[in-house]
Amino acid sequence: MRSKQYNKTLRLCVVAMMAAMAYVAMVFLKIPVVLFLSYEPKDVLLALIALLVDPLAGVLATAAVAFLEMITVSSTGLWGFLMNVLSSCAFLLPAALLCRKNKKTARVAVGVACGAAAMTATMLLWNYLVVPLYMATPRADVVPLLWSAFLPFNLVKGVANAVLVILLFKPAKAAFKAAKLTPADG
Repeated sequence: MRSKQYNKTLRLCVVAMMAAMAYVAMVFLKIPVVLFLSYEPKDVLLALIALLVDPLAGVLATAAVAFLEMITVSSTGLWGFLMNVLSSCAFLLPAALLCRKNKKTARVAVGVACGAAAMTATMLLWNYLVVPLYMATPRADVVPLLWSAFLPFNLVKGVANAVLVILLFKPAKAAFKAAKLTPADG
């Protein structure tokens, strides 16, 4: 029988490995889309952490990956860090909180759909507030971009991430159960 400390250490190692995989996905699977926006599947792994381990673990992994991105490969500095954390958390938290007690695949699908919608709405607001500061441009110039660039980008990103989470959730859940990282009924 494993000790509680062993299980905590093992879960921490799994979270660290998945966060590292999210960072690698961000670096090597980045697809430039429009302006300074690019798609990378890091949120899929971060959402799986939040769903299979704990919402707080997902948030902490998100902050760690965004920080590493800021100091290594990003040119957007603190603004990019802030926007990455807000975007990822808006995607993963609704799903993780909705599925906290019931981790059935259908419920996860509803959760990530809610996360995609929340991320899209959240990023419309934050792009409206932050982009004028980041790009040193009048807010009036940013408003058309909200509908022509930011809304479609975040909607497609959210849907793509949701589909990938749904596809990967069941095998990831099975792997976590096999490794005794989650309760048998989770």
